Amino acid sequence: MELEPTFLNSQHLNNDGVISSWHTNIYFQDNFIVDNWDFDKIIVLPPKFPGSLRFELELNFNDREPLANDTKYLKLFQQIKTTCVNGFRAIIEDKLNYSIEHVEDQNRPYSIVFNLNCNVCTVNKVQTLLEEPIKKFNHLGNEIKIVNLTKVKILADFYFHQATFNDLEYDDTVYQMIKSHMNEYLASLFLSQLEINFPICFSKYIREYLSANILEYPQISFILSNSSKLIPYLITILKNDNNFKTIFKILTYKSKKVKDNEEMFLKFLCD
Repeated sequence: MELEPTFLNSQHLNNDGVISSWHTNIYFQDNFIVDNWDFDKIIVLPPKFPGSLRFELELNFNDREPLANDTKYLKLFQQIKTTCVNGFRAIIEDKLNYSIEHVEDQNRPYSIVFNLNCNVCTVNKVQTLLEEPIKKFNHLGNEIKIVNLTKVKILADFYFHQATFNDLEYDDTVYQMIKSHMNEYLASLFLSQLEINFPICFSKYIREYLSANILEYPQISFILSNSSKLIPYLITILKNDNNFKTIFKILTYKSKKVKDNEEMFLKFLCD
């Protein structure tokens, strides 16, 4: 699944600046094709196996990937990587309840790679609450399908004036502008694409709700149908509920406390 490319631009006081382009692809298990899919009948989950949801961010500078021994660009990248790792841990671990493994790839010195282990949709819960009821009752019609999201890959290209990049004072300016671009793009990606389309994977509110209430779903299903067949439908209703999505909360609620919480969530990268 390829998202529409995004282009960002920022200017410095001396009219030098940074332009960036962003291309994101989302991959699914068994090469599942998302064209014309019926969202009402598909539940997108993280993979069941620990560490198998992969998040990759590949950076290129001035239309090329710098050499591994290019100290000027390597210093800039190390700044970006440190900031990005801290920011992702604050969001992915603390707010979305994943465990993160940061992977160092010696063959890709300008890439940032994370393996994510979901602490909400565990193997036992997925098998008991989704796979078994779906397998048992799908012959009754209204078939629901589980799809596993396996990888999010982002390619970011940054363009800036190389001559001024050699100036020590300008180094920090380039870094600050790149960080600003990353904040803007990643916040937009998570809140307008990943959370909206794959809320069980990326909505902090749905994941919090599932963590606290998922074990009540079998009781509700048995009360209503004397079986487990309604559990997948209850989860489908939850994932389609806009009240559990950040963008909806920002646009709907005017409480200052809610706004403050969302503004904190919008800042993805921290020093």
